[in-house]
Amino acid sequence: MARAVALLFGAALLLAACGAVRAQEELEVHNWWPEHPTKSFFAGKPASCVLGVRNIGSSTLNVTYALANLASPYNASMNLYNFTSQYLGDVQLAQGGETSAEYSIHLPRQLPPREFILQLTLVYAAAGQFKTKLFFNETIQVIEEPTLFDTQLIGLYIIGLALVGFLAYLALEFGKSKGWVKKSKPAPRPAAISTNKDEWLRGTAADPKLKKRTLPASQTAAQNGLLESAEPASFSSSLEARDTRTVMGRRKSSAGGSEHDSESLCSREDLGSRASGGRRGSGARDRDEDYEELEVDPFDTAVEQLYEKRATTRESALSTLVGLMATYRYDDCAFREDTLTQLFLTSMRRGKEAEACLAAKALGLHVTTLGASNASEGIYREAEPLMEPMLLTGKNAAVRVAVAEALSVLCFIGSEGAAETLHSMHTLWRVVMAGWKHSAASAVVTAALRGWAFLLTTVPSHQLDSHFVETHLGLLAQLLNGSDVDVRGAAGEAIALLWEMGDLSSLPESPRPPPSTRQPNSLAALAGEYVPEQKVKLRHGDALVVRGLPDNIRFNYLRSYLADAFQSHLQSNELLHEVFRFSPAEEPEERLTPLEKRLFRSKSSTDMRDRTEQRRKERATMSHYKHGSLADYA
Repeated sequence: MARAVALLFGAALLLAACGAVRAQEELEVHNWWPEHPTKSFFAGKPASCVLGVRNIGSSTLNVTYALANLASPYNASMNLYNFTSQYLGDVQLAQGGETSAEYSIHLPRQLPPREFILQLTLVYAAAGQFKTKLFFNETIQVIEEPTLFDTQLIGLYIIGLALVGFLAYLALEFGKSKGWVKKSKPAPRPAAISTNKDEWLRGTAADPKLKKRTLPASQTAAQNGLLESAEPASFSSSLEARDTRTVMGRRKSSAGGSEHDSESLCSREDLGSRASGGRRGSGARDRDEDYEELEVDPFDTAVEQLYEKRATTRESALSTLVGLMATYRYDDCAFREDTLTQLFLTSMRRGKEAEACLAAKALGLHVTTLGASNASEGIYREAEPLMEPMLLTGKNAAVRVAVAEALSVLCFIGSEGAAETLHSMHTLWRVVMAGWKHSAASAVVTAALRGWAFLLTTVPSHQLDSHFVETHLGLLAQLLNGSDVDVRGAAGEAIALLWEMGDLSSLPESPRPPPSTRQPNSLAALAGEYVPEQKVKLRHGDALVVRGLPDNIRFNYLRSYLADAFQSHLQSNELLHEVFRFSPAEEPEERLTPLEKRLFRSKSSTDMRDRTEQRRKERATMSHYKHGSLADYA
């Protein structure tokens, strides 16, 4: 009895709780999917839901928005996709009022065919506050839209058709082997029957078409006249045809007749061959006249060969370009400025020893040809980051020497100020400091020292303070006692240049060193007893005189680097004109020809004869004056 009373009491409490919850609810929403009653939706297609809203609360409500989202079927709190909200018009519902609305959602096309949880929420306003009502929270099924032909399975369709065809072919061959399928026989061709009885005689001596016909004398003469007036080609062809018909259709009656016939045949063949030969010769001459030779620029050919993959081809092209740029080809270098720069840098970066050395040489000649310009400055800024690690950490001595020389030339021409020059000089000095103790790197040290001294000639004197001089003189003095002659020579030139251009105020006063047998010129310059001077004869007869140590160092370095191209650049390159402050003669001096020399300067010339006669008369007059009397002149 007590147990029954307890159950009744619990049921009463549950009903009271449900009534309290229902009393708290203000809105009742019913939904209906007219096009998808089974809750199955197509991906990429819209779906509409009809809402029925009823106000079950005690206050007025305003129905405002409808929202929807997709959630994971395994975790309803994991939101996967939010649909666009829809404004329902802010419909006002009094107590017990009802309204209906339609809310459309568009499922994304990329949804896979599987189950999802669809949640629909209604937003309404009550007592000045927005509230939400989750009225749909069910599992839906996303399915694929049925199509007549599935393009994703086209590969399977093709494989299936091929398999069916292969099986049909095997079945057909098996049936033929068993005799179940009869093989088709080709239709017999009708035999060819000739209606011409003389066809079997064609091409033989009995051919009636080749029998000789006897013509009247008048007709024979007329034919001969026509043959003589015809062209050589038709004449020779007609003669050959007549001779062929005559030989094939005539019997040899006597030896004399056969010899006469053979002679006539030979003469006619010679005539025909001469006619045809003349015709062929005229045609050949016409073709030769129409033929026009195309000249190919070797510079363009060499540039195109730099794109080849074979290393030997690129090396040959670089060697050709170095030889061509020795003739100062400014137009070619300026027209292909960027192309040549990139090709040379690529060869330096990727090529082996020979290719890298030639590329560095070609790059230096390229910049020297362009001269001091914006293009040279850009090339120096682009090449310096590549050349510095090659010079400092490279393993091949020949490549490092070529890079050191090219870097010195590029900096000399393309640097914008003393800061960039000092940076490149510091790079070269690091090479000297790293390799001066190793005899194997003497060539690299020599190239770096000469390049350092070459760039030092361009640094202003106020940049060469006492600290700069003291920093470098110590190592240079040690290099003077080295075993390599080239290193000692380069060190002596650098010391002499520092002594002349640098600030020596902080150095202790000491007598200047006397000339030595090791470096007489450099030490003599230090002692003030030697002023270097060089004179170079140019192409047009004028001469360039180089005085002073800085100009001599520049001159020697550029002459050594340009080699065969030095004379050509001295004559045509404005950069060298500015460096050495001279203007070469544009045309050679007028000289006497051999004939003019013979007419005016030889002993038998008229001038020489007149001068000889004049001197003879003067000598005779003087002799009479000395040995004669005054009466002879009265």
